[in-house]
Amino acid sequence: MLLAFHKPFGVISRFTPDGSPNRTLANFGFPKKVYPLGRLDADSEGL
Repeated sequence: MLLAFHKPFGVISRFTPDGSPNRTLANFGFPKKVYPLGRLDADSEGL
């Protein structure tokens, strides 16, 4: 199963925090066993 998610500005495309004040994907309530295919920086937004 593939999920498309429009990542908002200020969110890092990972589930674990990296020490920055930015939110991560863990803040959006994805189901278990969902993993990002790549990483967008906090300054990027989109799919």
